[in-house]
Amino acid sequence: MLARFFYKYFFISVAVIFQIALNVVMILFFKQYFFVYRVVMSVITFFVFMWLCNKNTNPQILFPWYFLFLFFPVVGIVMWIMLAKSFKEREYECCEKIVDKKAIDNSIISDISNILNAAKHQSDIKYFNCGKKLFKYLINDIKNAKNYVFLEFFIVKEGKLLNSILELLKAKSKQGVKVYFIFDDIGSRISKKTLRKMRDADINVQAFCGSKKFSLIHNNRDHRKICVIDGEIAYTGGVNIADEYVGEIERFGVWKDCGVKITGSGVADFVGEFVYTYNIGASQKIDHSQFKTTNVCEDGGQSVNVFSCPKQCCNLSAGENTILTLIESATKSVDIMTPYFVVDYWILNLLSRVQAKGVKIRIFLPGIPDKKTVNIITKSNYEFLLKNGIEIYEYDKGFLHSKVILIDEKTAFVGTINFDYRSFNHHYECGVITSNVNTVEEIKADFLELKKECSKINLGDTVLTNFERLAQMLIKIFAPLM
Repeated sequence: MLARFFYKYFFISVAVIFQIALNVVMILFFKQYFFVYRVVMSVITFFVFMWLCNKNTNPQILFPWYFLFLFFPVVGIVMWIMLAKSFKEREYECCEKIVDKKAIDNSIISDISNILNAAKHQSDIKYFNCGKKLFKYLINDIKNAKNYVFLEFFIVKEGKLLNSILELLKAKSKQGVKVYFIFDDIGSRISKKTLRKMRDADINVQAFCGSKKFSLIHNNRDHRKICVIDGEIAYTGGVNIADEYVGEIERFGVWKDCGVKITGSGVADFVGEFVYTYNIGASQKIDHSQFKTTNVCEDGGQSVNVFSCPKQCCNLSAGENTILTLIESATKSVDIMTPYFVVDYWILNLLSRVQAKGVKIRIFLPGIPDKKTVNIITKSNYEFLLKNGIEIYEYDKGFLHSKVILIDEKTAFVGTINFDYRSFNHHYECGVITSNVNTVEEIKADFLELKKECSKINLGDTVLTNFERLAQMLIKIFAPLM
């Protein structure tokens, strides 16, 4: 993974240096041709601009490309060719395999908008307000597995948590339990030695759309976090398999995350989605019918599962539509936990319209960010939000990685979806919407406790120096690429 990041930044740096060097050479040694050079670059930029304008894509997502083609045409052209080629040849093929087998269309949006009247599933859902509690239950459930275990995570890193899970999986594999493991090739850091040990222990492990060493692919990644045990239990949420999620190491202060344990009819969807995703890159496909599921639940409440894929695959994002539908349906309150807030004008406008109806909106964000540039863009939205009456809170203890939405204290969403361009447009995501009274009360209590550990942001806190505002403006241009 480190090699891929090195080559990514290496190639981009070379392109930038080449662009600067080309301009300098043209000015110093070919002054008479500099005008012709600029005209040629402008013509190319114009046609690229026209082509982009005719794509059915959010204009704000395309704006960074406009900027690159206008001021750094060589860099823009090189990056676009590399990224576009990578997507068409590898990523789009993978996307189509999921869409062909599991239709992702407007039917799920219908389920979401009518959740309180006719829910798709009856499921027991247990909420965990921290990663340590979730993994305690998850590991215990794996210990009791009898038939199969599925694990799918965006980030998998070497450490105590991974070691403890792998030792358990090896033991279960010896007992005859089938184990399947998917990790995202960009997000994870797993050594070849560890992968070899996993395969030697009959753990079926593979990278999601594994990238070539020199690939610059950064979009269309598997951002889902899923664990399924015997078709009876499913887990999802913001947590990954890394030590910071269970407090074994400290990164950016206290790392707060959350997730849910699902039993009942809703588990079947997670089984199906995992199988489809696994078969994308598997040399030996697995048959969905061999993995049995159960619909048994003791105190089931209404729930809808959400599985979102990149907009390039489906021409819509079930994840983004889920979030927008939930927020727009609010009549009293909207509470949001998210690590990032990098959104377009339409989402900002939606929040302001909903607030104008008298709905109280509170957004909870990290006090200590993990990505400084992304945090700069997040804070660039503070002034707009505050002026429109939306409350903002920052988690004083550290980094808030939870992805939770509570609507009117009656309906809740817990999953993997961030409030950013990547989750809404470029990644595979998942989550669950529930109106289960006990679950909603647990989530409500978590918000109340979180509020005690946060500082409320006021308009005066958004005042910046001229230099800070300039830096913020420049960085925000490239928000859709972050």
